[in-house]
Amino acid sequence: MGKIADEARFLFHQGTNTRAYEYLGCHVKRGAATFTYTFRVWAPSATSVFVVGDFFGWEEGRPMSRLPESGIWELSFRTARDLSGGKYKYRIESPRRVSLKGDPYAVYSEGGASGASVILPPSDFVWEDEAWLRHRRRAVSPNAGHYLPSPMNIYEVHLGSFRRHEDGSYFTYREAADAIASYAKEMGYTHVELLPIMEHPYDGSWGYQVCGFFAPTSRFGTPDDFRDLVDELHRAGIGVILDWVGAHFPKDGWGLFEFDGQAL
Repeated sequence: MGKIADEARFLFHQGTNTRAYEYLGCHVKRGAATFTYTFRVWAPSATSVFVVGDFFGWEEGRPMSRLPESGIWELSFRTARDLSGGKYKYRIESPRRVSLKGDPYAVYSEGGASGASVILPPSDFVWEDEAWLRHRRRAVSPNAGHYLPSPMNIYEVHLGSFRRHEDGSYFTYREAADAIASYAKEMGYTHVELLPIMEHPYDGSWGYQVCGFFAPTSRFGTPDDFRDLVDELHRAGIGVILDWVGAHFPKDGWGLFEFDGQAL
């Protein structure tokens, strides 16, 4: 992966790598009897970075190497253990402080006050929404000048308050899927717009204080559970729009706030 990784790093620093999540974060490659794990994080102002967690210990951890002429730190190692489900953070040392940070490119996070990132194996989820994708290309894509060829009627949903169990607990992604799809169809909506489901520490923010842009919040289940929600809505003929928030910057300790000791 040397040449591919070099190109990904070059494009990232150029500001043109639109698939940086395939390079940064934690990635696993499975062999016949081994697993190779590679961690990468961008922390240009750090003096040293360590991966800490369930599998290395939460105190010292294992040191990462700064890539030449780069603000990216990397650690790659081979093990016979499957680390799926293991929690980790980056221990980032700078002249100003030492911080424990969640992985900005993690695909799954413990969230809450801890914010530990969670290692997941590659998903084997099977999508069944090809009929919706064909419909979207035909009826929703902007292929008729500046106007959509068919009307859109959008229902905005905050998953945490759309519906709850009698004991006050949240519906999971999978539990919410059928309820939202049925309601949207009954009321004549063509699309559902989800208030931010990216990982966020504070329930009261309604998702508008994001710390993990690549991780569907674990409040409602796993990334595959979220995929199931999208797939079920699509199979019901309902499009899905994700609210994405670049503002409302949170200052939680495990998030992006002064990530490498300096302002972003």
